[in-house]
Amino acid sequence: MPSLCVMISNRKKKLYFKEGFVMNKLKKEKNRGFVLIMIVFLVLVFVIISCELAPRIGGDINKNKLADGVYEGSYESGLNSADVEVTINDKKILKIIIVKHSCSPIGKKAEAVIDRIIHEQATKVDAITGATNSSHVIMNAIHKAVEKSYGE
Repeated sequence: MPSLCVMISNRKKKLYFKEGFVMNKLKKEKNRGFVLIMIVFLVLVFVIISCELAPRIGGDINKNKLADGVYEGSYESGLNSADVEVTINDKKILKIIIVKHSCSPIGKKAEAVIDRIIHEQATKVDAITGATNSSHVIMNAIHKAVEKSYGE
């Protein structure tokens, strides 16, 4: 029969092993939590930095310089970008097609700014509420296309 000292010693070893295992597991879980928090933080910082509001470069259209045709324009700001085709006829913006619009799901509603641009015949109109940056990107792409019509 083992002595009392050996039994206590074996129990301590088992206890230390179990405590060490639990402590190591807790340390790993803390490290995982810290890494996850850091990843979320870095993603948020990236999104905030890349979502700088695009300036509006458009304005009134010089109708005397407009040449009939279809013109392409593009603009990019942060995570948003737009490629457009603008059809000009009889010194007016007749039609605007968004060829490509990269944005968040909220930014898709900014595509309604096209109707305002055609109605006002200007590339600097009121932005769509809740999709300001996407509205600016689309307006700027359209403005760049209209500027191309001036040179021809």
